[in-house]
Amino acid sequence: MAKTLWPLDEQTAGKHVLLRHYLDGWFPILSRWNGRLLFIDGFAGPGEYEHGQKGSPLVVLDCVRSHRREGRLRGVEIVFLFVESTRERAHHLN
Repeated sequence: MAKTLWPLDEQTAGKHVLLRHYLDGWFPILSRWNGRLLFIDGFAGPGEYEHGQKGSPLVVLDCVRSHRREGRLRGVEIVFLFVESTRERAHHLN
């Protein structure tokens, strides 16, 4: 049986830094061309790690919240689809 939460490894932490920087640049650019954006995370996991660090779904949501606080992405609908096949992890994320 797969663990619901596990320790955050260095490689994944680096992936989250890249994801945040990538989306910080691209969400505003893409929103100029379309009033509706779709973000899909195909392996969402439980949303956090064993010691409370944020997983990719929460990294993405924090990125959008930050842009909205700063007045960017106004009038843009963003649809999120977080896919997780392990029932316990999906429940934790929800």
